[in-house]
Amino acid sequence: MLVAEEKGLIVGYAWSNPLLEAGPAVDLDLIAVSPEMRRRGVSQVLIASSVEAYRRAGFKIAVAAVSELSFKAFEKAGWDYAPVGHEIRWEWPGASEAWFGPDMLSRHHDRVAFLRLTSDAPAIHVQPKVQTGAIAK
Repeated sequence: MLVAEEKGLIVGYAWSNPLLEAGPAVDLDLIAVSPEMRRRGVSQVLIASSVEAYRRAGFKIAVAAVSELSFKAFEKAGWDYAPVGHEIRWEWPGASEAWFGPDMLSRHHDRVAFLRLTSDAPAIHVQPKVQTGAIAK
């Protein structure tokens, strides 16, 4: 978890979970900024700091389920996305057909954002949802 502070008060945070069974991938599970601090760049700092921490930790892919409210922040930070009804897939040795898709979304999410963190990360493919199941088979 990364926390954003201003004058000793927490104004936002980013929570992440590793997806180790899907190769060295990480899920930016939640990013939250207090309403009075929105539109001040806090989410951009949290996203950029998270990405830097992921790279240092050796992750290759980052994914996030995002709401319409947070989508623009991820888009501005350079993340791509899969629209509703689509999923992202990548292949990683030992994790064939690893994926992150619509089944991972709650009623609060609209899209799946993704970012290749390193140049040697596996290729990511966006496709219509074809089946349900676990993240890695």
